[in-house]
Amino acid sequence: MKKTAYLLGILIISASLLTACGNNSKTISNKNETSTHYVSGVTKKVGDTQKATDDAGQAKLLAIKNINLTKNIKGTTFKFKDAKILEIKTNNKSQRDTDEKNFGVTLPDTYYEFALYYDLTNNNKTALQINTPELILPNKVQVQPNQGSMDSLVGETIQAGAKKEGMVGAIVEKTDVSKISKFKYVTSNMSSDDDSININATTFELNK
Repeated sequence: MKKTAYLLGILIISASLLTACGNNSKTISNKNETSTHYVSGVTKKVGDTQKATDDAGQAKLLAIKNINLTKNIKGTTFKFKDAKILEIKTNNKSQRDTDEKNFGVTLPDTYYEFALYYDLTNNNKTALQINTPELILPNKVQVQPNQGSMDSLVGETIQAGAKKEGMVGAIVEKTDVSKISKFKYVTSNMSSDDDSININATTFELNK
């Protein structure tokens, strides 16, 4: 039940952050952005804003970047797609509850979220268990799930030849809006049930 609740919380966040971008690899951000454009669906452009609800704060897109980066390690392929930074404004604790549970931290009324979307493909002939992917922030602090970050694939099993869509996120500073290319992704340790395959954690820079 705990795992189910955790994943449901992640899906709620994913719905507010998910985007479908083109192949423009430039960072799209504007520190002086003041205009607000309310949208009923996903945020796609800087300034796009989702209105607050009873259980979620107002979410405004401050920066977006198409990463378009593919990395291979020991029979697995990571394809990094889009990264976002959003400003979340809340009026009460009920609007922060889901994020506090997902990230494992207490949040202020206004806070900032980084989200990175990726695909993971298992090219091996056996299933792999995914442990805890992490992020290294622009200030060089490394955060892990439930201690300031979250990842939708924590604890998942990816079958042989299968692909899963993942999202890793973290609570960040407003100043990170101009540093969206400086985040680093740390893969989890992955292994097969019979221990015939063991993949150690690897760090990927997202600006290459």
